[in-house]
Amino acid sequence: MQFKRILKPDFWYKKIEGYAVSPVEIASVLLLVLLVFKLTAHNLAEFSAKSYDRRAATAYAQIKNAAYEEMSSPTPKNKYLMKNIVGPKSLPKPLSKIILEKGLKLNYLIRVYQPGKSGQPRDQLRFEIMHEKGGHIYRYTEIRGNILEQVVKKMVLDD
Repeated sequence: MQFKRILKPDFWYKKIEGYAVSPVEIASVLLLVLLVFKLTAHNLAEFSAKSYDRRAATAYAQIKNAAYEEMSSPTPKNKYLMKNIVGPKSLPKPLSKIILEKGLKLNYLIRVYQPGKSGQPRDQLRFEIMHEKGGHIYRYTEIRGNILEQVVKKMVLDD
């Protein structure tokens, strides 16, 4: 009884227009293509996150300048609170000239000014802004003239 060969001799080397291509060569080319794709996708995601962070940094500077402009006006508003404002949307008065782009989120903005009884006023300005797809949170805190500016990296929780 004779057994038929299951694998034909040309199974490992198929001729394509005069070229012999083996499965090992095909697998190595596919691995290289997948590696390039993965690196490109990772770099694109990183580039996008940096772009979103730049937008948040620009909005941070705009809010800071607008708050200082409002504080130095002849009739400043001494107290206001803004919380969880997501763009696209303009901020409430007195900072209504600031318009948040899509995806920007103002976590909070607090402004308190009270003349002090002992001569030193109670004065503070705090706000925090980020982009939902960005990688950083921009935080500003000013209490009685002492300023703290922070750029905090967002935590990513793996499921």
